[in-house]
Amino acid sequence: MNRSLEIPYDSETEQILIALMIREPAVMDYAQLSASDFFISIYQKIYSVIEKLHKKGESWTIDGIHTELRDDYEFLKYGGIALLEGLFYNAIPSVNEDVVKGYCAKLKKMSALRRIIGLSSEITEMAYLRNDPEKIFEVFDEKMQLIKSKYNDVVREVKFTKLRIVTSNPRAYYLFVDPPGQEIALTIQQIRNPRTVQMMIQNHFDFIPRMPKNWLDKLNELMLHAEKVPPPQDAIFEYRIRKTILEYFSQAGEGEYVEDLRGYMYVCKDNYRCFYVRQLIKWMETVEKIKVTPFQLWNIMEKWGCIKDKRIRLNKTTTVWALPESFFEEDATSETYEESETTVETTRKTTAETATETTVETAPDVIVETAVDTMTETTTNNSEYEGTKKQSIFDTEEEEDDFGWLSDDES
Repeated sequence: MNRSLEIPYDSETEQILIALMIREPAVMDYAQLSASDFFISIYQKIYSVIEKLHKKGESWTIDGIHTELRDDYEFLKYGGIALLEGLFYNAIPSVNEDVVKGYCAKLKKMSALRRIIGLSSEITEMAYLRNDPEKIFEVFDEKMQLIKSKYNDVVREVKFTKLRIVTSNPRAYYLFVDPPGQEIALTIQQIRNPRTVQMMIQNHFDFIPRMPKNWLDKLNELMLHAEKVPPPQDAIFEYRIRKTILEYFSQAGEGEYVEDLRGYMYVCKDNYRCFYVRQLIKWMETVEKIKVTPFQLWNIMEKWGCIKDKRIRLNKTTTVWALPESFFEEDATSETYEESETTVETTRKTTAETATETTVETAPDVIVETAVDTMTETTTNNSEYEGTKKQSIFDTEEEEDDFGWLSDDES
């Protein structure tokens, strides 16, 4: 047996949830937890007090929790009321129900793993003591069902019965999930990864599904009987957006610091390319003459795995968008839209040639050069932040987190 293995728990998630419960009592209305779901004993005690007051329909404050625990030695050892105040004032900003449920899901997963470890130790001891095998089977089945019943508050059985494929290039997939009997939109990259599919279902329907063991076999079966439909007209516009974004990133420089994002640059972090969307939109309008709002752009880019990060701070909280590296690895060419793109380009050239008969022949080149000059000037002459200490995008306290904390709020 490997003695270096550690008991599974997530101290950061436990602290975030306890702090939220102290600061925002409404969190208790949809955080379906028990004290035993927490591993750290002081958080178990604080949760027990909050849970007791919540069941009585009473509100709670820092002073009220302190009154309940003021004679507890462990509570005093951790600082007493100073501990509660620290949790209260360092709680993350107000979050929605979906985010809280995501944290609860992580906590319940760790709790289920600890219960399984405890059950395995009990069964092992019974075997060493030469208990009757039938008795061991009975104990194992009974306690495993209990663990499943607690964990299935988060993990749920679902059926994947239908798939709809939009015959664009690349393909778009709409997977029917039952329950709740609705579709989710997936890209060609997302649908191949069962963990990504699971996360997308959690994001849309607020529960974690149990995925089939042989997902690719199941996917092949679904594709064999899938309904295939032609792409809508909007897909042509999305294709232009995609090509423009790829061109933007091919010209934008790669930076390291938060300040770099102000100047038509991006920063790589956790297999994502982070950027300011306002800079992208400005570039798209200047170079490609594409006018689009952040809301419209988000509706398109979310399907490509784009996320938002409100954790990076400069002088104020700012929203950073991030595209996964897989977006840039996919083939950006499209036979499906080749004819439409040719028509668009021909129209563009005809318009440009007509304009240059009475103006300057090199006008389109001037536009591009001006845009590129603007990128360079903004990158090199960012005087707003001269003399300040550059903050590395990799120096945030939450450095080791994944992107589970990202918000879907609009910038």
